[in-house]
Amino acid sequence: MKRKNLLLLSLISIGIIMLFGSSYSLIMNEINPNYKFIVDHFDKEYIDNYKVTLKENDIEINVSVINKTVNKINYRLDLVNNVNQDENKNITYYYELNSNIVNCNLYNNTTIVQNKSLEVSEQDDYKIKIHYSGSKRISLSLNIQVSNDQNKYLVNTISENNNNLVNADSIRYDGNTYNNYVSFNCHKKECEKWRILGVFDKKNSNSYNTLPSIKLIKDTPIDKINYNNEDLNGNYDKSYINTYLNGVYYDNLDNQSKKIMINTDWNIGSIRNIGLYEEDEVSNKMIANIGLLSPSDYLYLKDNSWIKLDKAVFLNKIGKNVLIFDSQMKEGNNYQEYNIYPCVYLRGDVSVISGDGTINNPYSLDIVYPLNYGLEEELS
Repeated sequence: MKRKNLLLLSLISIGIIMLFGSSYSLIMNEINPNYKFIVDHFDKEYIDNYKVTLKENDIEINVSVINKTVNKINYRLDLVNNVNQDENKNITYYYELNSNIVNCNLYNNTTIVQNKSLEVSEQDDYKIKIHYSGSKRISLSLNIQVSNDQNKYLVNTISENNNNLVNADSIRYDGNTYNNYVSFNCHKKECEKWRILGVFDKKNSNSYNTLPSIKLIKDTPIDKINYNNEDLNGNYDKSYINTYLNGVYYDNLDNQSKKIMINTDWNIGSIRNIGLYEEDEVSNKMIANIGLLSPSDYLYLKDNSWIKLDKAVFLNKIGKNVLIFDSQMKEGNNYQEYNIYPCVYLRGDVSVISGDGTINNPYSLDIVYPLNYGLEEELS
């Protein structure tokens, strides 16, 4: 294909496309006039201010992100292969941000940066080098998503709250929290109040991407349900509670709530001892839309000052029996009824549309700046 024809392909509404031979396409997305990709291109026959160099199976991109707004912004930069996902194992890249180098493999990590802050008039300079050792055609997208105080990602709002408890791999609301309410599962303009437990790195069940996800718990329990576990080992995935939550209960959630949830893995393994933290939950995973509170979630809450549990059942078991909370965490009976406090994980790209997280003005959420979560319909 001649270069003049390539120029005609470049002017489309979603961004700028450049095709390299028959092997690569690179997509630069802009969603907002208040920020800009600045790239310096050697070849002025293409588009000014871009520099993209191709040599055999290697691509080098020099790109800068500049904040042209009057407020601080947060942005995310992702490199995504839109076709032939099995070829991700053959795509390696490293990026250099302001002289700091990070090596990556696209099969494990598509995120270059997430929730990166940029002050007014500041600029981040990237050098991205991509190597592809496969033989099939691939299509790479370099996507930038920006949020500011209006429609800010909920993840950013949570991260900026100094009252949160941070451990090695998650951010959790601690026991002094009063501003973590979310409107969820709305029917006829009546919404339930759910509360934010924290932010965890999770992967959608059909995704290649691990992204930050917000874990919610319903503020009040649903009707009591008999655990009714026919498995003599007491495994949660075979319980009636799990069947009900991911069947009848999920089916009756409103469509908006389903849109912002992810289907992901839940640790349903047993715990070694009552009163210990997450590392003492023996790993045993199930994939589901809805789960329950984990013992570690409860223990990180610092004396449980904001979440009120009443004869509640946990996701994990102890030995072969259900683990419950009844004045304290203790072993329960698999054949009794317990209060159920459903939990869900939300997509990390949900934005705050309104509200301040208080009980009288909970966060209202929607997806304004969508990220590529690896969902099949988004890649088609």
